[in-house]
Order: sequence, then structure tokens, then C-alpha cells
Amino acid sequence: MSEMGKELELAGFNVRSIIKTGYPWRKILELEEREAPSILVIGSHGRSNVSDMLLGSVSDRVVRKCK
Repeated sequence: MSEMGKELELAGFNVRSIIKTGYPWRKILELEEREAPSILVIGSHGRSNVSDMLLGSVSDRVVRKCK
């Protein structure tokens, strides 16, 4: 994560890495509300669309609920 952060900083982005515990989508939305970032970067572990529909997806919830 720090290597990716360095690359983004070289490209002109301000980068902060934050680690929280709890429901991931809720924590991400809480930070989005408080920090008002210009971009959110969320990784994926490559489940299929069928798995996402059955199990839910953090990135899907964030995209649907973020500002």
C-alpha cells in the first residue's frame, strides 16, 4: 500500500492510508462524509457478479451510497 501511495503522490495526489475496524462499507462511508475526498480507491478480490449478488459487495454498497 505504501508503494502505491508513493506512486500516486508522484503523480500529484495527496495520499493518506487509513486502517479501521468494523463493517467496511460503513467505515468507508463515515470517512467519506468526514474527509470529503476527491477520490476513493477500493480494491477487489475478483468474485464473480453472481457471488456479488448473493453475498453483497463492499465496493457496490459504497458506490450506491457515497456522495
